[in-house]
Amino acid sequence: MFKRRQIIINKRFQFRFAFFVSSWVFALSLFYPLVLEYVFDVIFRFVALDPNGPALELIRLTQNSVVHELIVLEVVFLATIFVLSIFLSHRIAGPLFKLNRALKFAAQGKTEDIRFREKDHFEELAVSYNELMASLRVRSEQVESAMAVLEKARQGDPAQAGAAIEQAIVVMKGSSSAAQKDSA
Repeated sequence: MFKRRQIIINKRFQFRFAFFVSSWVFALSLFYPLVLEYVFDVIFRFVALDPNGPALELIRLTQNSVVHELIVLEVVFLATIFVLSIFLSHRIAGPLFKLNRALKFAAQGKTEDIRFREKDHFEELAVSYNELMASLRVRSEQVESAMAVLEKARQGDPAQAGAAIEQAIVVMKGSSSAAQKDSA
C-alpha cells in the first residue's frame, strides 16, 4: 500500500539500534569459539597422552582452520544482522518520523489524519493521533460556532446580547463536557 523508498529515515536512531543489536549478537556469539577452543584443547591433551595416536600437528592445523572459518562466518553473520537491524529499525523509525511530521503540521493548524504501512510498528499511535485530531476538529468547530454567536451578539441588539452570550457559553460547555467524556 504505502511504499517508503528511503530505508534510512532517522540515521542516528537506526544506526544506534543496529549497532546495539549487532554488539549483543557479537558478545553472545563469542561463546561458540571459546567452547570450540576448549573442545580442541581437551582433544589435544587426550591425544597427546598416546604417543602412537594421530599427529598432533594435524589436529592443531584442523583447529586453526576451523577457528578461521568460524571467524569468517561470524563476520558474515554480524554483517547480515546489522543489515537486518537497519531494515527492522526502518519499521520503527518510519512511523515515528511520520508521527513527528504530523505533530508539526498539527501545531500549524493542519489536523489531517495519518496512516502507517501495514507492517509498521506503533499502529496504535496513529489511531490515538487520529482520535486526538478528530477531537480537536470538533472542539475547533464548537469554538468557531461560539465565536460567531458572540460576534453576532456584539453587532446585534444589546438587549438580546445576554441570551447570545448564554448560548455561546452552552456551546463552550458542551465542548468541555464532550472533552471530559472523551477522556473518561
